[in-house]
Amino acid sequence: MEPDDKNVETYAGFVPRFLAFIFDSIIIFAIVLAFFVFVVPFLYHPFPMLNNILSGPLVSDNSISFIFNMLFVLMEFFLIIQCFYVTVLESSSYQGTFGKMIFGLSVTDIAGSRISVIRAFVRGLGLIISFLLFCSGYILILFTKNKQGLHDIIAATYVIHRPENSGHPHAKTIAAIAVLTGLAFIVLWPSILSAVLPDFLEMTNPGWNKVTIKGDVNVLVNKTDENHINITYLGGPDAQAFTNLQVYATDDNQSEQLFWLKPQSNYRQVPAGTSMIINGSFKAPNRVRVYGNFKENASYLSHLLFDRQL
Repeated sequence: MEPDDKNVETYAGFVPRFLAFIFDSIIIFAIVLAFFVFVVPFLYHPFPMLNNILSGPLVSDNSISFIFNMLFVLMEFFLIIQCFYVTVLESSSYQGTFGKMIFGLSVTDIAGSRISVIRAFVRGLGLIISFLLFCSGYILILFTKNKQGLHDIIAATYVIHRPENSGHPHAKTIAAIAVLTGLAFIVLWPSILSAVLPDFLEMTNPGWNKVTIKGDVNVLVNKTDENHINITYLGGPDAQAFTNLQVYATDDNQSEQLFWLKPQSNYRQVPAGTSMIINGSFKAPNRVRVYGNFKENASYLSHLLFDRQL
């Protein structure tokens, strides 16, 4: 039955739900990072394609592509884990995520009762749809009578204020501990990653850090005049390993610029004879460095092929 007008004020508005989402995001992001550290290494062998998907950002052409690719991968995992996170907690006797517990919010059906696992899962999928529609699904909360987002409409659910949960008197404390734990893990994640990842990679991909490619290739670098530097890749015994070359050239203003010498596809080797011309102001002796990039086992590495003042 539709709640009568005197109970309409119990519906939770946009602001408390947004704040609850911020707290939930901390926990979900911590779970995503934990997944990358403790689960992904064990999936490389049974699921080879996962290695390509996750390592794709590491071979991006430039820093901007790297950032966008990495954010895309993280967002994919965030949305997937968010779906299961809300499914488990909102269908439980707590009737809400940890963020909602902190603000005394509960997810219910039209009768104000606990929702089923299936309905919670549908609501989780609805959250993904709301996000993919440029977050417009969340904005609906501001305009609908019962303060429903698109995901609520899809799953026929409501979010209400229920400050006191008699069945779980310590819900807010548990939720606060969960948020603080997630925040601490995010802060400590770089240290945790550096400590455990080498052991995991060695266990799941033996010899991951053993480099056999010696970088036996050559490049020809010439300053043709005061405004041009010519780079030519000559190839060599290890030529089949190199997928691109990074060229760093310092101009007369001591500004170092990055250029890429590569084939059309990042994953193909650089053909011998490939060349490029760098334009700039090179009147004074200018430093030029050329690195050849390659992948061996689970590592993306590079060799310094040229470093000289021209």
